[in-house]
Amino acid sequence: MDVYGKSNSYAITNIDNINYLVRKNSCGVYGDAYQLGSSSVNFLEYIDDKIIVSGWEDSKGTYMYLFDKNGKSIEKKETPFIYRYDEGVYGYKKDNCANIIVPNQFFSSFNELNFKEIVSKVSDSNLDKISVSIRYNKDEEKKYFEALINFGDIDTIHVPFKITEKREFMFYPFIYSSISKKENVLSNEENLLPYSNFIFAFCNSFLVKDMIYLMNIEEEIRDKENSKGISYVKKRIEDFEY
Repeated sequence: MDVYGKSNSYAITNIDNINYLVRKNSCGVYGDAYQLGSSSVNFLEYIDDKIIVSGWEDSKGTYMYLFDKNGKSIEKKETPFIYRYDEGVYGYKKDNCANIIVPNQFFSSFNELNFKEIVSKVSDSNLDKISVSIRYNKDEEKKYFEALINFGDIDTIHVPFKITEKREFMFYPFIYSSISKKENVLSNEENLLPYSNFIFAFCNSFLVKDMIYLMNIEEEIRDKENSKGISYVKKRIEDFEY
């Protein structure tokens, strides 16, 4: 188990094959056991008087608990698999899409960033052919994330964003395509875009609309060619005698 944050304040103990979250009191003795009900624990993290625990339940898969300083469970998030990017920043994959969850600034629940949900707001979008991966770029000067949204075989759009100290998603005011090598400015301002402003600008950008259009055209062409192929095979089959 990986332990982050103030690891000397909290720990995980196993009693009769049940995991418990325990807290060290002023005398240096662990007590106040809170049952997690899991078969394993991936990591424990302590941030701003809140405790985050991720583990594995055989019947449900990976979970993430959010506890307040009194050990009360605030929220439970279940996903296929949860991994850690950085302190307070976690990812999971679902439906061929990488997503990010962070505790909100009040730590009463999780904020979630799901790019497929964003793309679904664009009319005529075919989400089955869209996949998303996320890169975490970390150096001494800047830390930022970059979502790579693959529109089938057409192109990949790069979406850079960051997570603020208040655990809010903020987006850089541009997106970029790999193949066409075009940049689409989402805002004339130099400031980063908050989540709601980004969604509107992203869904109405010419790059995204072009990607959706080209994907649909490609699908129409393939459907026509497949129909011709079916007709050809059917005709050839009739030439054979049984």
